[in-house]
Amino acid sequence: MSKKLDLKNRIVHFYDVDTGLVEDEIASYIDRNMKVRFYGAIFSNRKYVFTGSPKDKFPNSITVSGYRKKQVGENISIQIG
Repeated sequence: MSKKLDLKNRIVHFYDVDTGLVEDEIASYIDRNMKVRFYGAIFSNRKYVFTGSPKDKFPNSITVSGYRKKQVGENISIQIG
């Protein structure tokens, strides 16, 4: 896993990440009104569902700009649109 902060554009780029291991860190970036962009990710969140919008689409990546707590028995980790 590696990450790169783009403070000018308020985007955090995560490369080859397992989101379940850093989901609190990802949520903290979103709390600071930053977008998080994933390149090569395994989505295994336990606590949160990361949310995004189709307008944030960027080639070869997934971009999220929000999150919510998972419901009991919910099986998804990311929701775009």
